[in-house]
Amino acid sequence: MKEVNIGQATAITSPDPLMLVCTTKENGRLNMAPVSFFMYSSFNPPMLAFALGKAANSGENIRRTGKAVLAAPGVSLKDAVMA
Repeated sequence: MKEVNIGQATAITSPDPLMLVCTTKENGRLNMAPVSFFMYSSFNPPMLAFALGKAANSGENIRRTGKAVLAAPGVSLKDAVMA
């Protein structure tokens, strides 16, 4: 995964592609959930908003850890992400 600044993120995510919300399960393993709705909510500080179902495992992970990563998969991962 490569960290990008907010300007680079805008270029990568327009038009809105499928994104992955990455969280940590209770056992420490990675959990990835696809999301197709996200939006820029602030540029200063840089913030993104996304929607999950209330009962989603990712939501439980975020409430427990206070952390999530929103990742834009590269073109080479398109088929794997869609599967």
